[in-house]
Amino acid sequence: MSDKPQTLADAIGACLNISQRLLAEVRTLHAMARIPGPAGERGEQGELGIGMVGERGEPGEAGPPGRDARQWRHRRTYDPKQNYNDGDVVAHDGGSWVALTDDPGALPGDGWAQLTVRGQRGKPGERGPSGPEGRGIRDVFVNETGETLVVELSDGTQRTIPLVTR
Repeated sequence: MSDKPQTLADAIGACLNISQRLLAEVRTLHAMARIPGPAGERGEQGELGIGMVGERGEPGEAGPPGRDARQWRHRRTYDPKQNYNDGDVVAHDGGSWVALTDDPGALPGDGWAQLTVRGQRGKPGERGPSGPEGRGIRDVFVNETGETLVVELSDGTQRTIPLVTR
């Protein structure tokens, strides 16, 4: 066979063969590039960088004593008709809020700080195993005397209800 393809199919076949060989070589080179070589020797330590350590300041005067903290008080779900004081905590719209002042106004508002927000819905869990079969009604009938309604349950037990009261 000559070096020159004779038909279009021969030319395409020759191109495919060349492409496959090139692809195999590229894959081999790529795999070899990912193989790490041996670790080199540790280099010399560099010089210290430019910069200065700041001086420690002198202790200042103590400020005036602060007011005593108020303990937070949980007031359950927010109710706009209720009066609230500084430190009252309420639940609202899936989150919780604390009053910053006495008579903080409507929620949300400047007199309130949000403590928590509603979380995102979690992923559904796996379905649990089926429970035992429940007890149901198999039959309902009036007894032979016509004085009692009988309810027969699926487990074979019967309940009676008097129809005639004396």
